[in-house]
Amino acid sequence: PLLAKYVEGIGERLKAQSELPDVDFTFTVLDSPVVNAFALPGGFVYISRGLLALAENEAEVAGVLGHEIGHVTARHTAQRYDRAVAGQVGSQIAGIAGAILGGYLGGSAGARAGGQLAGQAAGLGAQAWVQGFSREQEFQADELGVRYLTRTNYDPRGMSTFLGALQANDEYQRKVSGSAGGDSIPNWLRSHPRTAERVERAAEEAAVSLSSGGKINRDQLLNAINGMVYGDSPAQGLILGQRFAHPDLRFAFTVPDAMSLRNAPNHVSAYEDRAERVRFSIGESASTDFEAYVQDKMTPKFALKDVQAINAAGRRGAIGFAQGKRGNVDIEVMIAALDGPGSRVYEFIFASRGNMTAADRAAYNSVMDSLEDLSEREAALIKPLRIRLVDVQAGQRVDDFVRMMEVNEFAQDLFITLNGLNRGRQLRAGDRVKIIVRG
Repeated sequence: PLLAKYVEGIGERLKAQSELPDVDFTFTVLDSPVVNAFALPGGFVYISRGLLALAENEAEVAGVLGHEIGHVTARHTAQRYDRAVAGQVGSQIAGIAGAILGGYLGGSAGARAGGQLAGQAAGLGAQAWVQGFSREQEFQADELGVRYLTRTNYDPRGMSTFLGALQANDEYQRKVSGSAGGDSIPNWLRSHPRTAERVERAAEEAAVSLSSGGKINRDQLLNAINGMVYGDSPAQGLILGQRFAHPDLRFAFTVPDAMSLRNAPNHVSAYEDRAERVRFSIGESASTDFEAYVQDKMTPKFALKDVQAINAAGRRGAIGFAQGKRGNVDIEVMIAALDGPGSRVYEFIFASRGNMTAADRAAYNSVMDSLEDLSEREAALIKPLRIRLVDVQAGQRVDDFVRMMEVNEFAQDLFITLNGLNRGRQLRAGDRVKIIVRG
């Protein structure tokens, strides 16, 4: 609530200096690690905690919010709506998008906010929500954002410095995903023109508008995000090395050392050699006929062979096999459904290049056998990663802070990216830096 109030305060101050000062805006922080922000018609502006973690100061956050407010005041979102209605675009995709974001928001609050977002998106049509703005619309939103920053006495260079942060984060995400075999995580640059020209134009606008400095409020932002969850939240489940644990839903499973886990809003994947080998999701069924569930619900488009009842991790279930393709590569898949508490069904899809070997089958069986229920006490002991602030002492170097980071991979790259050390910032005694710890 305090973080939401902080962001709302920034947005309201910027909105008051816009061309629509008397129009009600709604500013929402999404419980998502993805670096993203967007606006919908009617003054609905969304910003993720992933983006807040990346920002170096309040002026950068204000630059993002100012840009999104600019899309609303310039009627860019309304223009997208008009084009979608003219093309008679349906709303199903937008409803799905809202449901996915509801999953990221988590819990009953997430269901309400996700439903609200789905309703807003569905009301304007799917394509209007998902299609991108034109290059000129993005430039105009930048110019308006700079105008609102200046009028609110923020340093308008926050607009251009954060665009630099986005590019640095994109490089970091590509490095991480390249090592793990998955696609790089989407971010704000996915839906906004990824060009140096945009950074330069925003900086030029700032130079013209800048007269007497302007506030950046670095300490205010750092105080607001100190202790904020970083990465996945307990409501989304947590990756703990080779183990995926969901303290809210009270279950966990483990994948072999050769695989790398990646969490998404509605499933968990495990990659090996840049290929998805395991996909886990949760379904529901009032029936205990798991053989029918595997055949009819999980793979309605495929004819499974060798469908059979199994018992794994002390649970009743069923498996079946099918041949398929991933691109031009032949694969064999094993589909599994295991009994869960209440009407919950744990769903696994395992994929192997070519024919499934005995070693593959053993690895997949180990994943199913590792599935366990968590007690209330066990769930309470599972803690997410959080941002913590640390004072820089004289003589300290990057390595000193990297050793404090409780991150399995690329800790140094993450520390440098989160603290802007790859875009001109330097460690100085008396300064504060962000580290990522579990707690």
